[in-house]
Amino acid sequence: MVSKETAPNHTFFIDCLSTSLPSVVSALCLTPLDHAYFLSRKHKRPLILLKNFSSPYQGASHVILQRTLGSSTYFLIQSQMGRALHSNYPEPKTWFNILAHMTIGITAGSIRGLLASPFYALKNYVWMTSNASFQHAIKCMRSDKHGYQLLFRGTKITSARDALYGCVYEPLRHNRDPSSWTLSICSNLSAAWLATVLSSPLTYIRDIQYQASLHEPTPTPHAIISKLLS
Repeated sequence: MVSKETAPNHTFFIDCLSTSLPSVVSALCLTPLDHAYFLSRKHKRPLILLKNFSSPYQGASHVILQRTLGSSTYFLIQSQMGRALHSNYPEPKTWFNILAHMTIGITAGSIRGLLASPFYALKNYVWMTSNASFQHAIKCMRSDKHGYQLLFRGTKITSARDALYGCVYEPLRHNRDPSSWTLSICSNLSAAWLATVLSSPLTYIRDIQYQASLHEPTPTPHAIISKLLS
């Protein structure tokens, strides 16, 4: 039996383990598809081509680290804030519950974006340069006139995108009967789908900023949208 003194640490450890392991597994499974999608956009060709999957795990270490850090950070913050909410307000009113989970989602998403942004930059650099490595990317950034600022070129839009995702995802996924396993799964899937759709414009802007050359100014959201609509 876990004592009251050790229960918080025990719960935190469980949260760390339960969020980190699925993140690693999903990163291993999705890295080939992520890389193929990047190549299809870069070369303006269909996604389902064998040449897009020729080097499926190029830069895999950065992808795994970025996905693991991002997902783990989000769900750790979400679980800790959610636990604090329900311990202080066991039966909150509906409107308060919605606002509270929106706040949790925005907070967790913003912090996730801040921490994961440098790894997005490194991942895209490695993918843009076929023979690049982590050490090579760092060396190029160090010699560039902008230095390590290049690691944070897409931080604002990444944090905004993840905050919007969390703002939509959190209140929707908790709007269900917790005793029903089927409804819980459906609620999570539908919440994730809607959050992904609503945040997709920011996802597009983020991807364009990260895929711009490291030696060129970062395109602004206004410039990206104007070019898309022109």
